[in-house]
Amino acid sequence: MTQIEFLETLRGILNFLELLACIIGFLYWSKIKKSHWKWFSLYLTAIASIELLGLFFRLKENFSNYNIYLYQYFAMPLQFIFFCWLFYKNFFRQWQKIAALSGIIVFLIFWLDEILSKEKSPYWFISLSYDAGVIVLLVLIMIFLIKMSTTNEILNFKTNIMFWVVMGLFAGYICTIPYYIWRNYLITYEKSKPELLYVPFYVFMILNYLMYSLFCVGFIKWKPTN
Repeated sequence: MTQIEFLETLRGILNFLELLACIIGFLYWSKIKKSHWKWFSLYLTAIASIELLGLFFRLKENFSNYNIYLYQYFAMPLQFIFFCWLFYKNFFRQWQKIAALSGIIVFLIFWLDEILSKEKSPYWFISLSYDAGVIVLLVLIMIFLIKMSTTNEILNFKTNIMFWVVMGLFAGYICTIPYYIWRNYLITYEKSKPELLYVPFYVFMILNYLMYSLFCVGFIKWKPTN
């Protein structure tokens, strides 16, 4: 197996886990259909569809450039806006809800500025808007964890789907920040020292596997409180 084939295999595993999270969400549809969590299943369906479309674009040489537009114009804003909304739905205090809504506004400002800018990044994830989105998620994750640790919610964290989602976000977004920061630099060594690029990529993929696995756990363990 060549290095390229191995990398595609790793991506294929990630696509499988994305699809698995989507399927598990619908398997537990009867439990989530009366709550806002039904939109999480639909979100995962959208993500799985985007990834499959991205795979199609990668396999078609003439279509490969479309991936930049697919992710930068659709996938990236969908991810950050949806998760900010999800935090909004799971916060109860007014200032927490305002923080979640403010996060959407902050992200959109950076995203629109980047979309309208004449200087385009060759990689959708090496951008100020992505960085802004990750910082927003970090702030909201911290607010959620403080809220949980200072209330009775901590007693039932194992059956709280939001806890598992937050842990997944921490693994898939926050823990991968070093990869995104250094990838633009490491990619210059792709031919001379490929291991400098590939090893961090393996870690990045494992963290994403963990994220979608935790999403699956959340659906399975969740017990509605009302």
